[in-house]
Amino acid sequence: MVTGEYLQFSKRVNEEKNRRELERIFFEKKEKFFHIALRYVKNSDLAWECVQESFKNALKGLKNFENKSKLETWIVRILINVSLQKIKRENLNRESMDINDINAASRGDDPFTYSYKRELKEIILSALNKLKEIHRNIIIEHDLCGIPLNEIAKKYGLSVGTAKSRLFYGRRELKAKLKSVNIY
Repeated sequence: MVTGEYLQFSKRVNEEKNRRELERIFFEKKEKFFHIALRYVKNSDLAWECVQESFKNALKGLKNFENKSKLETWIVRILINVSLQKIKRENLNRESMDINDINAASRGDDPFTYSYKRELKEIILSALNKLKEIHRNIIIEHDLCGIPLNEIAKKYGLSVGTAKSRLFYGRRELKAKLKSVNIY
C-alpha cells in the first residue's frame, strides 16, 4: 500500500532529479538557448538576460513540471515566452538586427570560410526577419528549436493543421526570399 509519506518522498526525489537535469541542460545548451533568444530580441546582452531569466523561471516552476514533454522543450518554451515578454517590455523593433550580434562562424575557420559563413548567416537572418511574425516564430520554434507542431499550435491557439500550413507558407516565403538573392 502506498502511503502519503511515500508519495511525498517520491515527489521530492523526482523534483531533485529534474533540478539536476535542468542544471545539466542549461550548462550544456546555454549557447543554443542564447541563439534562440537572440533570434527574438536581436541583441546579445538582452539575449543573455533572457537565458538567465528563463533559467530562474524554470527553477521556480520546476515543481509544476508534469513530465508531459521533454524538460528541454519545456525550457525552450519558457525561454521563448521570456524573450517575447522582453520585446514587449523593451518595446524592441523586431525588424532590425545589430550586425555585431551575429555569431555565424567559428573563429577557428580560415578567413575565407569564416567570412563566407558570416555573410551567409546574415543573409538568412535578414530573410527570416522579413517574414510575417507568425511564420517566423513557427519556423524558429519548429525548425530551429525542435518544438513539436502540436505544442506550437497549442501555444498560439491554432489547430495543428493551421500550424502546419503556417510552417509550410513561412518556409515557402523564406525560400523565395533566399532565391531572390541567389542563395537557394
